[in-house]
Amino acid sequence: MPTIRIALVDDHQLILDGLQSLLMGVPDLEVVGEANSGSELLAQLEALRPNVILLDVDMPGMGGRALAAEIRKRAPQIRMLALTMHHERSVIQGMRQAGVHGYLLKNTAQEELLQAIRRVAQGKSYYGHEVAEILLEPPAEPAGGEVSPAVLTQREREILILVAEGFSNTEIGDQLHISPRTVDTHRTNLMKKLRVRNLAGLIRYAFQQGLVG
Repeated sequence: MPTIRIALVDDHQLILDGLQSLLMGVPDLEVVGEANSGSELLAQLEALRPNVILLDVDMPGMGGRALAAEIRKRAPQIRMLALTMHHERSVIQGMRQAGVHGYLLKNTAQEELLQAIRRVAQGKSYYGHEVAEILLEPPAEPAGGEVSPAVLTQREREILILVAEGFSNTEIGDQLHISPRTVDTHRTNLMKKLRVRNLAGLIRYAFQQGLVG
């Protein structure tokens, strides 16, 4: 089997160093480059010529979803595997829509990581065991359907729609020119106002009210 060329992108250098250590010495894998941001990776993309990119979701500037969509547009032959702490259904679905071919949580064991890289490189999809369970679970929180969207401010509607579309707090903040902490405050207020208890409830509300589709 030809060597699989891998590029890594994560805004935490400790994660990059750990991945380098895990992958070093694996005969059929070669780490050809790393980046701390989506824009940094895109600048190297043509020179690196990776077969597989391991990418985080929540990064400053260009987040994982925007990066995946851009890579799919520029180089659709490159396979992408998300490696992140985000286990929210909406984030997983958003990354799938953006074009990733697999999704793992950062607590994944080395053996499963290697298996995922190889499967994705072979043109298949791979979703970690925990991720697959999340996708198969029915949404646990009923939406507060009796609350009209008219009670929401324009900014709250914007944030609700972006949350339901799978964008992270950092990505929403970048789009709306506010801080991720402000986005989180709006999300908390939305849950109180719509009488839902978690992110799944917000997403269901947005879909049931026709704010996204």
